[in-house]
Amino acid sequence: MEQIITTFGIKWELLLFQALNFAVVLFILHRFLYRPILRIVAEREAHIKRGIEDAQHAARELKGAEDERRHIIMNATREAEVLAETARRVSSEAHAEVVKAAAEESAAIISRAEQRAEEEKRRTIMESKEEIARMAVLAAERVLQKR
Repeated sequence: MEQIITTFGIKWELLLFQALNFAVVLFILHRFLYRPILRIVAEREAHIKRGIEDAQHAARELKGAEDERRHIIMNATREAEVLAETARRVSSEAHAEVVKAAAEESAAIISRAEQRAEEEKRRTIMESKEEIARMAVLAAERVLQKR
């Protein structure tokens, strides 16, 4: 064994010193590079997860607003149908001007209901866009701060 070591010119002192240097470099890399990178990756994962959760929340709110819009339109349609039926009954007893007024009123109710639903939808979409934009800016700021 010793003959092989002398044949290859291996010096125990140098080998031990190189092993010690390797251990020191490994410790320094682990302490000052590997751990911070893992921490940054974990923070980024948490940030992305929050962003996804916020986007899902915004999507749920948008769906809720769309459901509310449908509900408002359905109620307005029902109201319009009730008014139209009332107008039909009244028309048999009254003259044509009363029928015209009821039809105009039902159209106005539907128009207002659709207008309210559309305004609610636009407001919800704007809030969602603002929230997404705010999250994107926040994410960009954090990424730039990390660099």
